[in-house]
Amino acid sequence: MINKEEAGISWVAFDPGDLRHSRKHFENEIKKSANELGLNLKYLVTQQLSTPQRHEAYVAGFSESNDELISNFKNKISTSMEIDETGFEQEVIELFTISKQGRLAKFPTNIESFGKHSVSELIANTAIEQVLAVGQEIKDNAIVNTFGYVRPVMYEGKLTLFVEANYTGEFSPIEKAEPHRCCGEDH
Repeated sequence: MINKEEAGISWVAFDPGDLRHSRKHFENEIKKSANELGLNLKYLVTQQLSTPQRHEAYVAGFSESNDELISNFKNKISTSMEIDETGFEQEVIELFTISKQGRLAKFPTNIESFGKHSVSELIANTAIEQVLAVGQEIKDNAIVNTFGYVRPVMYEGKLTLFVEANYTGEFSPIEKAEPHRCCGEDH
């Protein structure tokens, strides 16, 4: 489904370093910059890295791009987000494309607006390959209320949306758009 050699995809990776900016801000800056440059952002992936200097990196995959546009995009992000080249780009890209790791903030979908969808609809109309409910089975006709926020992860080599049961009988993604705030940080 997702591989490094996928036709026409140009991959770029960024390390925000000391995390001066929130995850949401960084994701929005990547989406905005791609749009301003006319790049078709097909994938946006966050990668948890194990080294103390790099907590989280970002991988962007573009279709129908050229070297000049990609270079302009990299320069725009590096300048606006105040990050330096670190030389790890290929390693981070391969974590997603080869090792099948990461959390996706943007992925191929035919759904224009996420709201309430059945499990089968999510699988049929997006790159999501499976929906798993925490602590229980979930049926194909179960309703997932995404509240407009969907962040699937690579799990066992498949793009997976993890959900939990709500008191309404519906399910919702375990990652929320607006997590609670504590101690000045998002959790």
